[in-house]
Amino acid sequence: MGVLTNTELQDQVREGLGNRTEKDALIVRGLNVAETVIARKKDFPELRQDPVDSVTVASNNSYALSTLLVAGGHETYNRVRQIYSLAVIDGTSYYPLDAIEPREWEKKVPSHASTDRESRPNSYTRYTDTKLYFWPTPDSAYVIRFSYSLWPTTIQHTAGVITVGGVDNTPGEADAVSELEDKDDLIISYATMWCYSMLGNTKKAGHFFGMYQSQLPEAEKDTTRKDVEPGKTARNAVRNNEQSSAPSAGASAGTSAWDANYRSTPSW
Repeated sequence: MGVLTNTELQDQVREGLGNRTEKDALIVRGLNVAETVIARKKDFPELRQDPVDSVTVASNNSYALSTLLVAGGHETYNRVRQIYSLAVIDGTSYYPLDAIEPREWEKKVPSHASTDRESRPNSYTRYTDTKLYFWPTPDSAYVIRFSYSLWPTTIQHTAGVITVGGVDNTPGEADAVSELEDKDDLIISYATMWCYSMLGNTKKAGHFFGMYQSQLPEAEKDTTRKDVEPGKTARNAVRNNEQSSAPSAGASAGTSAWDANYRSTPSW
């Protein structure tokens, strides 16, 4: 998450514009544009969501994304950025669904045949931003597991107040912070650049765009934690005990416990 609240982000951009209070609506639009542009740059991990489960309806092959959003504890105004996977959970079995592009979907599933076949779905398409279609059409109530990421919540500006959703501390509200982690500097620089560009001041727009470009490479670095190299703990534990331990069963002369226990049958 960010550090500055949405109100504080607005204050920083306003200062960059010379404290022009009459431009508050423009500033909020600039903040929204900045968050969208930054989110487009990379699949940032902070925008990824925990997988959620929902249920299909028999003989219905269309599925509203808003249903999945509500199942995940989100609001219907949230927007799905990327779908990583969909899978059918049937009892104890897990069946990943094939993702099909809309053009290919039309070839594979003609509209007149969309409900001719009912069975456990094996594929889906995101036909619009708000709707999914399954094939075959579900013949029963199947649990669908949905893995996805969201776009940052849009900040709205009404009568001089930043608000969205109508509940304090919800994403997008005045007292909430950005869902982009530690990218407040990027948001401020890009939003200020965009506002100056809209006002026709290309010189100052260029100055703030230069700041944005200098900050971007650091933000685009892989933010995934790499505290422990995969397998490193296991290898070190074996190597530290090799001198005091006899070779494991199955280890021939000159073969270390590491070779016998790990190299032949890696577990990661």
